[in-house]
Amino acid sequence: MSDLARVLIKHDLIVVGRYPVDIVTLEQVNAVRADVILVDLDESADQVLDILQNLLENAQLPIVFNDSATTELSLNVANPEWGRRLTVKLWSITRRRRPPPKAVAAPAIKVPAKPVAPQTKATPSKLPREVSAEDAMAANGPLHNLWVLGASLGGPLAVREFLSKLPGDLPIAFVLVQHIGASHLDLLAEQLDRVTPLRVFVAKAGHALKRQEVVLAPVDERILVDTFGRVVLVEKTERSIYSPCIDFVMQDMAQRYGKYCGAIIFSGMGNDGEQGCHAIAAAGGEIWAQDAESCVISSMPDNARKTGHVSFNGTPEELANALVKRFKDKLPNTVGNQ
Repeated sequence: MSDLARVLIKHDLIVVGRYPVDIVTLEQVNAVRADVILVDLDESADQVLDILQNLLENAQLPIVFNDSATTELSLNVANPEWGRRLTVKLWSITRRRRPPPKAVAAPAIKVPAKPVAPQTKATPSKLPREVSAEDAMAANGPLHNLWVLGASLGGPLAVREFLSKLPGDLPIAFVLVQHIGASHLDLLAEQLDRVTPLRVFVAKAGHALKRQEVVLAPVDERILVDTFGRVVLVEKTERSIYSPCIDFVMQDMAQRYGKYCGAIIFSGMGNDGEQGCHAIAAAGGEIWAQDAESCVISSMPDNARKTGHVSFNGTPEELANALVKRFKDKLPNTVGNQ
């Protein structure tokens, strides 16, 4: 029996199943008769981000992450306060999932159901259109305002909420850098495109980056933007444990856009984006971060905050509202000369 299981049982919780994170399947998790899933993260968790992200997206039970390293659990077992806090958290979620006491139902009033409109894919007008850099600049003016969105574990949920709150007329382009497997990148773009008036798609070499677009950084290549605002994809020459690497994109975009480059660091595990914060701050840009309380894992935004460069923290919705205010106030002065 693991040290973590002993802690839970000691505090009168029932452990109904234990699975190594690297081999667990969604079917196994959903089949367990439980109230909550507790995922213990260790130093190998960076290798199983796809599995954890799949759990977040599709598991039927609420998930709690415990980010203490397994090598430290033997020390934590001797700390009753740690076990008590974990128990309180798990019990609070368990109670919320239990059905409330039955009340006497009032007579039901039948209301004709409205027909549900069939879901359709994004209309062609939202899809990126191939244009020359010169045409893009003539139509939109030179693009100056670019923000990097960095996210990892828990990021897709946070970014989805953030983008869903943005209007379609912001004078900004976004580059989203999400730690994710290459095979899932197109699906993520499709899902995000459905919830926002902005155009969302995977970066393509030669595309002239425009306002009101969200371009997803590729996993296997490094994304740059040339002087004409066109996307350039190059072979990676520097190694990073993260793929795609948020630090690289932040550094490259800060060099290209200077003080007109900003960044928001969302939920994630690790410290990717920390070096990028220094680069953007040195160029005169702004850095915001998702607050710890609304994150699935807050280590990435926490590490960004430790740099001392983060000027605003909030939930995904609060970040979106602040960005709208930040640019709506200046919109009359930036539409023609961004």
